[in-house]
Amino acid sequence: MKHALLIINGLILIICITIAGAFARQSKPIGSIKVKSDDEADFVDMARVPLDSAVKAALQAVPGRALKAELKNEDGSLVYEVEVIKTDNRITDVELDAGNEKILKIKAGRKA
Repeated sequence: MKHALLIINGLILIICITIAGAFARQSKPIGSIKVKSDDEADFVDMARVPLDSAVKAALQAVPGRALKAELKNEDGSLVYEVEVIKTDNRITDVELDAGNEKILKIKAGRKA
């Protein structure tokens, strides 16, 4: 009886881990500030992280020079997107949470 319970508990654990893994792969990291307005003029007041701090954080993650920084609505969350040009003249996009400065995504690659 104990052996059967141990096997059943093991199978339940495996199923739970599999389901959790499937959800983790599907979910995309999003920002902590939810956008309630489509008016971009409201974005600046909603952001908890100042633009200069977001640019500094992006440059720490990807060394180079900032070309452009934009505060935008990304799937209902407020994020900064900073374009960084690296020393090899490749442009990398760094996406940061406008609420806590966390790096959400780094998309490397196109030639300047």
